[in-house]
Amino acid sequence: MPKLSPLTPQKFANKRWKRFTSYGFAAGKVRVPIVHTELLRAITEIPVAFARKKDRFTLTAILGLEAGTNLYVARDGSWRGGYVPAALRSRPFHLGRDKQGNTLLCVDEESGLITEDKDAEPFYHKDGRLAERVKMTMSFLKTIEKKRAVTDKACEVLGSYGVIQPWNASREGLKLGGIYRADEISLHRLGKDALHNIKKAGGLRIAYAQIFSQQLLRVLTSLDQLKKKEKMLDPFQDTDSNDLEDMDIDWDSIKIY
Repeated sequence: MPKLSPLTPQKFANKRWKRFTSYGFAAGKVRVPIVHTELLRAITEIPVAFARKKDRFTLTAILGLEAGTNLYVARDGSWRGGYVPAALRSRPFHLGRDKQGNTLLCVDEESGLITEDKDAEPFYHKDGRLAERVKMTMSFLKTIEKKRAVTDKACEVLGSYGVIQPWNASREGLKLGGIYRADEISLHRLGKDALHNIKKAGGLRIAYAQIFSQQLLRVLTSLDQLKKKEKMLDPFQDTDSNDLEDMDIDWDSIKIY
């Protein structure tokens, strides 16, 4: 679990941070939030779904067939695929809020990336100003937060019109519960006013992106087979990701048509 601490000059002025070089921290994550502006890239490789948080729907990337195994993280910590969800790209930084609701930039002190090594990235300039890369990261996180609010609103509108339905994908090997899909039949039955409201909120694009991405469950199935073959080849040693093309994998099965 992350140990988040607000970034302050008093605590971190003399400390530095290292860029992460492994996605091992995400090896157990099978769902991560995703925002609407990521969809065009994400749905070429990753299936997306809706998840329910209390009485509201959110958009999420599905990274594995069952709890605890992220199939996009290779045994050496590299990422399989060309697109990494934005939610996994800011380590060790996170956004938090104080008791008044103000946004705070936080760092994960348990990440192993906080150091006093002079070759690492500084948090602050000598005059107390945030270092440029830290400012860029904070801007990135704030942008994602704003886009998530827009995405959540679009999901709320889709849910209000009954477009979001439970998704039982067990026949495709998905063992995760509590996920939802966009129902194309329900979408087609809506009247003009409903479709206008959904489109205005950005929900139409999200709904069709999710419908298209459902075929990507076969990517997860192929990655699951790959992970099992790696364990059979050598259950104790990490497999070099550069040698994957030499394995007896049906790569045609993970193409997107």
